[in-house]
Amino acid sequence: MTEIDFKWSWIYESVIHNPTVKEEFNYEEYEKFINSFLDRVKPIWKNKEKEILSYIEEITELKWKA
Repeated sequence: MTEIDFKWSWIYESVIHNPTVKEEFNYEEYEKFINSFLDRVKPIWKNKEKEILSYIEEITELKWKA
């Protein structure tokens, strides 16, 4: 089964998120916040990944590409 790798994207931030931000934005603090969040979520996700992806395959009748 496919493994999902969570990453923070500077491109997403600059192209998608950044234009919607009205106030001054601290990238370093935001990156720390996001990476901290990902560090907390990854172990939880690893325990549920196969179950969740299998369920998605089941209800959509689609298969994940490796």
